Amino acid sequence: MKRKSQLAILIAALLPASVLAQSIVGTVLNTKGSAVSNAVVELEGSDIKVTTDENGRFVIAELNNGLKELHIVAPGYAHLHRDVSVNADENQTVSFTLERSPIEVIDIEATPIHMSAMESASPVSVLSGAAQNHDYVVFGCGDGVLIAHQQDDVYEAQKVANIEAVGTERIGTLYGHENSDTIFGIAAAHDGSGSVLLSIHPENAEMEEVELLLADGASAVSYSFSASGEHFLVLDSLGFLNVLTGHDHDGEMHWELAGQVDITEQDVSTMPEGMSFSMTVAQNGEFAYVADPIAQHIVQVHLEDLEVEGELELTFAPSAITWLGIAEEDDHDH
Repeated sequence: MKRKSQLAILIAALLPASVLAQSIVGTVLNTKGSAVSNAVVELEGSDIKVTTDENGRFVIAELNNGLKELHIVAPGYAHLHRDVSVNADENQTVSFTLERSPIEVIDIEATPIHMSAMESASPVSVLSGAAQNHDYVVFGCGDGVLIAHQQDDVYEAQKVANIEAVGTERIGTLYGHENSDTIFGIAAAHDGSGSVLLSIHPENAEMEEVELLLADGASAVSYSFSASGEHFLVLDSLGFLNVLTGHDHDGEMHWELAGQVDITEQDVSTMPEGMSFSMTVAQNGEFAYVADPIAQHIVQVHLEDLEVEGELELTFAPSAITWLGIAEEDDHDH
């Protein structure tokens, strides 16, 4: 693949394999960068639950290796769900950013939910996962999703039951974008296997399965909207970036596979233990950046052309990549 020079278009937070650990040391912040104290961090599938201190810090220790599913909840903030990989003998350091919830008070007492600021005619189980666009907020629940929409001073809510494709799993992860009418939901088992990609249409209170046929042996490892919201990306475990685009058909939006980009030329069976491909999306254009731990580099993918446009070589195997911003070009002589 051709390597192009890059002028400070990406600041990436990269974690070598040596920093993965059997403890998770984390910080919970708000969108202004201030610490969120008394946030509850819960490890899915266990009784482990910790609370952040006045600096927003928390520690979950004595963990077995593997992928850990964390839920972070704080009063006044939207529920956050994240997966963290634990793999070695040192601390895994993470940072989570909570967004203010558009619904200030949700008082869960029983089924159905009792909401002081929301009205719902349908019983729902405990909420898990949330996403929003310009008009709606969608919450995942055990047997469907709850769609909330503000009317004057009241939030009206409508429940949409799971379709047959979801089976017995729950929709625990949701993705939204301010420019997209579609909310994407992921229904999967606790270990991430057997995931089903769903497009949820809040305005029509409908959901449908998105047909995405991954190669044999492949599973999705990362999802994201593009910066514009025109593309939805699915990165799989074999190193293929699947790019979906939406098409309006008779007034309804349907998402289809626009193409695939092969990220790696390496033998994926040589992937370092406990690691996988990872992805972040540029916020200044239609680009995605994918970290390849096998080749120890990052590739830049143009989402319109569906081509690899550049590479950034590393001296270590990256375990994660995050878009932090755009660096200013320094024209001064030193």
